[in-house]
Parts: sequence; structure tokens; C-alpha cells
Amino acid sequence: MIEAVISALLLGVLGAGHCLGMCGGFAAALAYAIPAEKLARRFALLLAYNIGRIGSYALLGALAALGQNAIFDSGYPLARTIAGLLLIATGLYQAELWTGITVLERGGQKVWRYIQPLSQRLLPVYTVPKALLLGAFWGWLPCGLVYSVLVLAATQPGVTEGALTMAAFGAGTLPAVFAGGLAASWVRKWLARRWFKMGLAGCFILFGIWTIAVAWYHHSHHAGGHSHHSTLHQSTSHQGASHHDTSHHIEHNDHSSVDDSEANGLDHAMPHHPNHH
Repeated sequence: MIEAVISALLLGVLGAGHCLGMCGGFAAALAYAIPAEKLARRFALLLAYNIGRIGSYALLGALAALGQNAIFDSGYPLARTIAGLLLIATGLYQAELWTGITVLERGGQKVWRYIQPLSQRLLPVYTVPKALLLGAFWGWLPCGLVYSVLVLAATQPGVTEGALTMAAFGAGTLPAVFAGGLAASWVRKWLARRWFKMGLAGCFILFGIWTIAVAWYHHSHHAGGHSHHSTLHQSTSHQGASHHDTSHHIEHNDHSSVDDSEANGLDHAMPHHPNHH
């Protein structure tokens, strides 16, 4: 579980540019609705918004782990491979080389179109409860990066682990979303630099390759260990059976020897009568 949580956290940090594009503008609008002199108020609204968003991520992670464990005994290595491929697709999208990941986002739009009107009713946001609820709705926004990490969360052995994985991802996105909310123009200008975007894209691609490689390494190692255990068990059973047969044979010979000895004793004990002619 620790490996998945750390991976999700790093993916959240690496997704700075992507998260700023998806949620940064909305966070900025949320923050700048409050006068500049009320900086603490801005911070409180942004914090509540992000807590709600991360709460939705955790709920999605729990549902993904629950569904996967209900259908399959183990998601290894198939689910991890899918997660790795989605991370590679996210990197290619950020590098503006391939937009295939948007197919998943279009699928998520079918759910989002029912949730978005509910979020719109909360605007404008001036209170912490409203910001919290708005963030909870916004966590369902279709996002290829979220879906990539969600598949990783689905590989976890339980609901709690799945929720923690997605919560860690959400925590990793906090710096970018907070920066977008409090210093949107400066952060956007810096993240828009070509070399920065390509660097992040390369990190996602490498992370995806690493995820797939680790999944299959663990799978082959586990399969090899299971095969060795089965062979050892069969060998032990065969040796046990051979030992049982040998013991049975020795015991049988001992009984035969005792029977012969008893028979000879009886012969010596019986009186010998001479023959009368």
C-alpha cells in the first residue's frame, strides 16, 4: 500500500500543469471573489474547496477498490498495466503528441453533465460550507489523470487502501491548485513554458513504464515462488509416501521374523516321540 500511496502523491505533484489547467482557473475565480485584503478568507475558502475535492477522490478510490475486489481475486498485473498505459497516454497528451486520453474524459462527461448543474447552484461562494460542497462536486470533473490514478487505486487490497491512494493523489495536487488560486497569472505563465511541459510529460511516460515493469516483475516473482512451493510440496509428499512404504515394509519384515521365531520356539518346546516299529 505504501508504494501506491507514494506513487499517487508524486503523480499529483507532477500533474501541476494539468491540474492548474483543469481546476486552477476555477480556484482563482473562487479566491478572487473575496476582496484582496481578506487573504485569510480566501485561504479558508480554497482549503475547504480542496478538502471537498480530495474527499470525492477518496470516495472514488474506495469504490474502485471495492468493485475490483468484488469481481476479481487480484488486480495484479492487469489493472497496474492499464494504469501504466493511462499514465503514458497522459504524458503524450501533455506533450501534445496524442490526445487519446480524452476518450475517457468524454466518457466521464456523461456523469458530469448531471453533477455540473448542482455545482452551478452554489455560485457565488462566500461561505466555507458552500466551498466544501462545491469541491466535492468538482472532484467528479472528467480528468484523464484522475482516471489513471483511479485504476492504480483499484489494485489495492481493500477499500481503505483505495481511498488513501486517491487522497494522496489529491494532496499532491494541492500546491498547484493553491498556487493557481492565489497567484494564478504568475503560475500559469511559468507552467506554460515549453521545456517545463515537456519535462512533466516525460516524467509521466517514465512513471507509466515503471508502473508496468514493476507490475509484471512482481507477478513473475510471485508465480515463480508459487511454482517452487508447489514443487516442494509435491516432493515432500512423495518423500513422505516413500518413507511410509519403507516403514511399512520394515514393520512387515519384523512381524515375519517374530512369527518365524515363535514357530521355531514351539517346535523345540513340543516333545519328540520315537517311532515304534
